[in-house]
Amino acid sequence: MLAWLIIIVSLIFAFVGFKKGFYVMFATLFNLMFAIFISVLSARFLLKCSPGFEHSGYYAAGSILLMFALIFGLLQTFAWIFFFRHREDYFPVLFDKVGSIILGFLCGYVLCALLILAFCITPCSIEGKVDWLCARDKMRTLSRPGIIKTCDFLGWYSLQCFIGDSEREIDSLLMLDESLEEEEEDSSLLLPEDRLSEEIE
Repeated sequence: MLAWLIIIVSLIFAFVGFKKGFYVMFATLFNLMFAIFISVLSARFLLKCSPGFEHSGYYAAGSILLMFALIFGLLQTFAWIFFFRHREDYFPVLFDKVGSIILGFLCGYVLCALLILAFCITPCSIEGKVDWLCARDKMRTLSRPGIIKTCDFLGWYSLQCFIGDSEREIDSLLMLDESLEEEEEDSSLLLPEDRLSEEIE
């Protein structure tokens, strides 16, 4: 069901792309990808700078979405002020229409992938509260590859070659609450004397 929802949203964006044209949708897709690149790969750094929230899935997902919204909003506003308002038809009509449909579809897909990935990071996805819509493993399968490819492409485009780093970052975000549970289990196995010595340290 979720896969069909992604397709429907992507088709809606494809229709918007058909209306807006290739030039606008190309810039919009780039802004989307750049915002995803920065927000996802900086999430772990933000967690490390936030004592008490290092293992909070809700905090990580909220940080990603908030940073994405801010960066994309700034880029899109800048593009509108300096480029979109006075645009001209630079491309042949057929190329413009077909290209804008494809770019619009991609915009819808990467946006859905980001939202689904952010939800997968939250604890409620692990608890299975939305299994009626889609299981968490299925959501990871639908979102994770697209975000990894987006980050890898932007890394290659900006000459920031870190093959594999984006995959490790995303996987670490997806395992935030799992790692917290493991730490809690380890701490529960400690003797009272060991806990006291850890607290003193």
